[in-house]
Amino acid sequence: MNRLFSLIIIFSIALSFDFGPNVHVAADNYDQKFPDIHIDENGTIHTVWVQVSGNSKNIYYSYSEDGGINFSESARVNTVSNHVVAYVGAGPRVRTYGDSIYVIWADSRNGYNNTSIFLNQSTNHGQNWIDDVMISDQPNFQLYGDIEIDDQGVLHLIYYNYGSSLHFEDIRYSWMYLDSMMLYESISLGVTTDNAEPCDCCAPDMTVSPQGDVYIAYRNNISNIRDHYIVKKSANENTFSSPQLIAEMNHYISFCPSSGPSIDIEGNHIFSGFMSMGSTNTYFAMGNIDLSFDNPLDVNEASSSSTQQNYPSVVLDNGIGHIAWVDFSSGGGDIRYGNLNPNTIEFMDIQTINDDTGNAMQTNPIMKNYNGNIYCVWADDR
Repeated sequence: MNRLFSLIIIFSIALSFDFGPNVHVAADNYDQKFPDIHIDENGTIHTVWVQVSGNSKNIYYSYSEDGGINFSESARVNTVSNHVVAYVGAGPRVRTYGDSIYVIWADSRNGYNNTSIFLNQSTNHGQNWIDDVMISDQPNFQLYGDIEIDDQGVLHLIYYNYGSSLHFEDIRYSWMYLDSMMLYESISLGVTTDNAEPCDCCAPDMTVSPQGDVYIAYRNNISNIRDHYIVKKSANENTFSSPQLIAEMNHYISFCPSSGPSIDIEGNHIFSGFMSMGSTNTYFAMGNIDLSFDNPLDVNEASSSSTQQNYPSVVLDNGIGHIAWVDFSSGGGDIRYGNLNPNTIEFMDIQTINDDTGNAMQTNPIMKNYNGNIYCVWADDR
């Protein structure tokens, strides 16, 4: 079944949120998975995804300059074809700085057990891509890469690092000054111990303040108690803080649930969304940059769904927390949405944002915000 690629635009009227029609980003006959989205300072929407044809996987890019009404012809990003490694949470990432577009992905061109994180750059709206550069500096296997770029032109990079037997080793962090493309040697976050390690198939999420403060959230594994934690590194520091709980759910999970957290920062506030396997529900929590969080709220209680919600994505915009997630109550997977007013602790405007009437599977929602608009992209099997 072809996985069609759709994009939703949400626009705000006062404190209510209305939705535009679903827009098909890449109208071709290929299977499109694991999308990402970024909106630059000019309002241009940038999207990337994994295009699958048989056993072949490649990274493709498209952009829109009219708010998502029309998208450019898609262009391939990776110069060495058919070596992309991608899973849920481990797809490509796209960000911009100035006139340049940066995309990262995991690539096995040196052999699957030597999968590394690669980066490519375009300076002409994605029509041409300069060359693939390996930016992970560890031997063996790396996956779940994520990037953010701060206002000083520093690209921040994280990824999961595995040993020769694909056993999880640690989370690595590195940074690059984009004016010189100088990549610094990676450091470990210091969150892997004899008693705890990040859940090795659950993607982390990173957000960076305009000043360069780095926040990384991940699902931890302490004797199969797999709660979510967060660490911080200030812009003028070289080490990360000790891990702090986002929410103490104490849910025992004897397997890797393949679902990580989502975080966003605005001013002194952090908004987080995550799935807890004990109830198979998605939760969200508002916190502060001191890494303390309010009690989590359950989207299931407000949306009246009786089954699993998963794969949340969150953004903070003008003090309002927005969350999208996959809801499986229809038998397929719908993309649901709601927003939190932290002053009233009200969860509002709850609705399904995919506009098909069947029970096709919709997966991997990613939200971003720009100028009061909320954008969401996902993979869609309709």
